[in-house]
Amino acid sequence: MFQSVEISTDLNGLEPLLERLDWLIKQAISTLQTRKKAEEELQISWLQKIEISSEAITIQIRSDSPLAWLQNTFSLSSFDLDILVIALAPELDRQYEKIYAYLQDNMSSKRPTVDLVLNLLCSNIQNKLSRRKHFSNNSPLIYHHLLHLSSELTLLSAHLFLDSQVIRFLLHQPGLDSRLTICCQLLETTLFADTLSIEEDVQKKLQTLVKEDWQKQQPLLLYFQGNDGTGKRHTAQIIAKNLEVSLLVADFKKIVEDKAHFQDNVKLLWREAWFFNHLLYLDNFDILYLQENSILYQIFITELEKHRGITILAGVQNWIPTATGVKGVITVPFTIPESKKRRECWQKHLKTAQISIKDKDLDVLSNRFRLTPNQIADAVATAYNTARWQAISTKFSANEALENNSYLPKEIKLEFVDLCNAARAQSGHDLANLAQKITPKYTWDDIVL
Repeated sequence: MFQSVEISTDLNGLEPLLERLDWLIKQAISTLQTRKKAEEELQISWLQKIEISSEAITIQIRSDSPLAWLQNTFSLSSFDLDILVIALAPELDRQYEKIYAYLQDNMSSKRPTVDLVLNLLCSNIQNKLSRRKHFSNNSPLIYHHLLHLSSELTLLSAHLFLDSQVIRFLLHQPGLDSRLTICCQLLETTLFADTLSIEEDVQKKLQTLVKEDWQKQQPLLLYFQGNDGTGKRHTAQIIAKNLEVSLLVADFKKIVEDKAHFQDNVKLLWREAWFFNHLLYLDNFDILYLQENSILYQIFITELEKHRGITILAGVQNWIPTATGVKGVITVPFTIPESKKRRECWQKHLKTAQISIKDKDLDVLSNRFRLTPNQIADAVATAYNTARWQAISTKFSANEALENNSYLPKEIKLEFVDLCNAARAQSGHDLANLAQKITPKYTWDDIVL
């Protein structure tokens, strides 16, 4: 796994293979020209063409390059690497498109075909036939979806397309795969642990466990359970910041909308996190517990067993153990803190905002409103901004406020009722989730008096 860095002088280890490709192309062009001349002047058949030797270039791949990582991870042969670079070359320089079109005697065929690959890399018909196995469904390149073939009448006519994730990985291109933008977002970890949604000692244990498994590159599955959606994501961002990586956030509500490609999207998602060293956070996991998504749930659990990294699932319901190989799930509850903890949280955020209230009012806020730390922080900020808004409206008209640079008083007068209103708004956010929409089966005509 490699983080996004600048391209090295040897093109991230690709230079030796590209040099070999250029040499093979020169040999092929020379042979092609010789063949055409012979066919025109001497009427020699193409079966008697000059054989191409590929012994001139010795390949030395840098051991710490992305190419070497792919080779070791997916058990790619040197022939597979040649295929990979032939498919990658047009992404580096469009001159290769012209060369490929020339070699294939078809100006519209700018992408390499299986036939072109075999012509470049094989010296005779027997070798070509034996190398067709590299394009079969169970070959490493095809099985692991590193390379895609277009649908054609014959295998030789199929065009090669390197997967966009592999291209970005080899070229160290940052960002998010375009196929995932509809259901994912990549968050840079700039947050600081100023508002903890779980106990501080729990947070430290969690960070220690994740960091240890991350360094050992061993799988770990965490389940953040509770109603505090903001707090769960905030905690995941803190963990990612501690690991010095980005947080890849995916929403299951959006993923399940495309049921036909659910499995492909899940595989794509995990490989995005794996290839580009992101911490993976999957939100709204509960939706897979619905009866209508039971098949998708089984697909996800099956794919989850294969995942090698750290995954954070987030949901409201309790984790339901499976009968499959998914074991060792650690549930981290995100519950409403006790009144004492809520009071401390209110006190902390009020002090930060330079707002002072009476102790009895502080007791009312902490006892009456069962809020999470993030909701308390939001309530204080909302109440403060509401007070600022009222101060502007009281002192100036709308036009005067725009023209006057000192329209706010030095001290904002925040009433206790403002804090109560803001807290009440926070506590009502989840009420809609408790309601269930029903479709009436009876009408007024069905009533018997």
